Amino acid sequence: MLNRKEQENAGLLGLLPDEITQYTVNSYLTTGNIDSLRSTCRFFASNPEWQHIAKLKYKKIFSGYHCSFLLDRGRLYGFGEIPNYFRDNQQGIRSQTGLCVSIVLPNQIPIAQIAYEINAADGYSIIRAIDGTVYAYGLDALKQLRLGHEASSSSFAPIPIPDNKRIRHVAFGIEHIIMLADDGTVFGCGQNKNGNLGVGVLFNRSALNPIPVPHGDLIKEVATGDDHTIMLSKEGKVYGCGKNTNGQLGIGSYYNQSRLISVPIPNFKRIRHVTACDNRTILLAEDGTVYGCGSNLHGALGINRRLHNTSMPTLIPIPKKKRIQQVAACNQSMVLLAEDGTVFGCGRNARKQLGIQEERLRTLTEIPLPKNSRIQQVAIGFHHLLMMDQDERLYGCGDNTQGALGHIQKGRSALIPIDLHELLRQQTKEEETIKPRI
Repeated sequence: MLNRKEQENAGLLGLLPDEITQYTVNSYLTTGNIDSLRSTCRFFASNPEWQHIAKLKYKKIFSGYHCSFLLDRGRLYGFGEIPNYFRDNQQGIRSQTGLCVSIVLPNQIPIAQIAYEINAADGYSIIRAIDGTVYAYGLDALKQLRLGHEASSSSFAPIPIPDNKRIRHVAFGIEHIIMLADDGTVFGCGQNKNGNLGVGVLFNRSALNPIPVPHGDLIKEVATGDDHTIMLSKEGKVYGCGKNTNGQLGIGSYYNQSRLISVPIPNFKRIRHVTACDNRTILLAEDGTVYGCGSNLHGALGINRRLHNTSMPTLIPIPKKKRIQQVAACNQSMVLLAEDGTVFGCGRNARKQLGIQEERLRTLTEIPLPKNSRIQQVAIGFHHLLMMDQDERLYGCGDNTQGALGHIQKGRSALIPIDLHELLRQQTKEEETIKPRI
């Protein structure tokens, strides 16, 4: 961080928050863009989301199909099979196994979130910046949004947001995108044949359209499965729309819904977080209990060995009645993180992504953890699992054929440490920072 004299010389005295990393400061100063840095500092100082991110003790982790992402206070790194469109070349070369790639937005704007579609054939991602602007990567996303880009190559595509609203969260399924604005309004676009955009008709939408919410409720969280959408209001109510053939909307029937419909919650529990994936929905209540609906194939919901689907939110039995603080789910697998740092898993486990030998876990099973590790965060990909503990140590297990677990030669069935320092050192040594063109 700049000292007082350096800040004064640059005209930044009193403007530079302590939370801004040295990397961010240097990136502006080396380009001589002092005016942009002043403006950015003013924004950071008054922006509650930046303050929240800056206070995080640990980094944030995300998982993709065969890759992983690490968000370190605004700077994003990816390792594993990073898609072509993250690379600044026209060769169609994917990143090497385990190689760490740095992903930087135009003007070095810190990144707040990456939403990575793991099921799309061509792959696509949407990155949300700390200032609420949103950028699309990849051919599938560009086609959906009709942004005029012919190929996925190395271009960022800024997404036009209605009324210039600031986006606070992005979620998408195989072919639809949902965005939540700061003021609680919601927008969607893309494929809509199952009603997953919640606009009352089944026509596809190529631009972001407002989604009407019952009673005008304001939304605080959105989640998407393959073809369904789940929303959580600020009052703790849950709404859903879209495909419902497995009962994933939790409304007591198996009929698709083209408009948002209220999801009945057992015992009138107030819901804190919603998670959706493939053809399932998982609801985390404020008291730490968890409910699931939709497909229970391979024991994906951990509720009953004989139950294939459930159309109502069903209580998921938690071992030792632990209180849950985070849910992660993908590809018929599910991981629950308890408040005391223990982790449970259930569902498909063919690649040992749950850190246990059995190919499927019909009920929640505790995942063995390294000694003295209290897990703070989990992220699950198609065939691999990431965990980060209280000391920012990263662990992984499952399929590592494409390097989603870093510089480890084979997939592992037990959690093993991933050396973040080595990953970042290799990124600096072997890979130039990617600065895709707009």
